[in-house]
Amino acid sequence: MFQTLEKPEILESRVCSGCGSLEFGVLERNRNRRTETLECTHSSQSWHRQAERLQIEIAATVSPSLRRLLTADFEQVLTTRKNEIL
Repeated sequence: MFQTLEKPEILESRVCSGCGSLEFGVLERNRNRRTETLECTHSSQSWHRQAERLQIEIAATVSPSLRRLLTADFEQVLTTRKNEIL
């Protein structure tokens, strides 16, 4: 996910909406407007793309039972990824 910050020195408050990571890389820096466009460092990985797609589906789903299933899938993707790191 991409985020544009108007005050790039305040990175601690930014988390990736796709995976919750605090790790960002700068894609673009506009010195005139003092903004930076950031991208999660995990965005090129398949698990991250899957997590993003699930987040989109969760947001678009009206059915509470389907939302619970999608949320469980999303949490499983993140849990599996965390276990791979450890």
